[in-house]
Amino acid sequence: MTLAELIRANLDALVDDWFHYARDRIEVTRTLSTKEIKNSSRMLFTAIADDMDIVQTDHAQFEKARGQRPGNSKGIVEHASEHADDRVAQGFTLPDLASEFRAARASVMRLLARHDAKREIRMEEIERFNEAVDEALAISIGRFDAQLDQARDMFLGVLGHDLRNPLGAILNSAQVLQLDTGLPEESARIVERIHNSGRRIQGMVDDLLDFTRAKLGGGLPVFPADGDLGEAVGHVVDELRTLHPRADIRYETRGDLRGRWDAARLAQLASNLGGNAIQHGDISRPVAVRLDGGAERVVLTVRNEGATIGAQARGRIFDPLTRGAGAGTGEPAGQGSIGLGLYICRQIALAHDGTIDVASDARGTVFTVGIPRRADRPAG
Repeated sequence: MTLAELIRANLDALVDDWFHYARDRIEVTRTLSTKEIKNSSRMLFTAIADDMDIVQTDHAQFEKARGQRPGNSKGIVEHASEHADDRVAQGFTLPDLASEFRAARASVMRLLARHDAKREIRMEEIERFNEAVDEALAISIGRFDAQLDQARDMFLGVLGHDLRNPLGAILNSAQVLQLDTGLPEESARIVERIHNSGRRIQGMVDDLLDFTRAKLGGGLPVFPADGDLGEAVGHVVDELRTLHPRADIRYETRGDLRGRWDAARLAQLASNLGGNAIQHGDISRPVAVRLDGGAERVVLTVRNEGATIGAQARGRIFDPLTRGAGAGTGEPAGQGSIGLGLYICRQIALAHDGTIDVASDARGTVFTVGIPRRADRPAG
């Protein structure tokens, strides 16, 4: 009897063993029925046994070891993916899922020890079994992780969308109160604080929505039109000066700054970079914003002085949900942000077929963005 045949002949015992392990060791299973816990385990054991029966070339084995999926993996891919979908829906964690496969492997090894007194099972079969289990585990973990990412992104998108209406009501109410010249001085200060805090929350919500659009839609949508980037960034600098009266923001332009791009998105990029420079730089030193118009593209640079960004931090600075300390303002890490500003800057640059880089040394930190004069990528 081969190991694959032994697995098929003892499916009920293996599934029961899996069930009892899950019930004893995985807390979420105590709220599930026996059928829910066993749901896809039988098919998964069968797929592993079927995979072991298929003649496998050395090349196919090599491809599997590299994470590829040769033709004989179809059954494992299908059933391991289905198993992961079930476990996500049932509330399993990633360690729970991994422990299930460890238990499945142990169950088969115990079965083998009991039934293989004559040593009929060859070592090659055991190697093939472990290979199939490893492949099923890798597929399940990948599928599980992808499903969690999608669920998280959908949740963030819905949350950001649903926050917009109550936030809009708060901002509109604050603006109406600011028009009331009869408010006591202390009340006027409180209303101004409410309005400013509301705008900061609005920025976070906008970042959250842009993040989910980029993750779920394959990038941020842009709507190119003819325009002057110098004018758009100039408005951004004026807004930053109003919001940060203590900051010394210097703006310089050179060359032709006209082109075809989404000016609103690029203004958002400039605002994020400017706000980041003010927050993380030395507030006593100037922030320099500069636009240079070249023959084929316009280059935006934002420079601040202050603490140097280390090589490791620079390597992940454009990753989502990455936040740094507010060195210039004395604010704690990530104050007023959720760590998406620089990620969104990169997405805006990519949506325009542009580039964004950062350099940092004792002289200061510089973000450099290069945008082609024509960004005709379709929106969406």
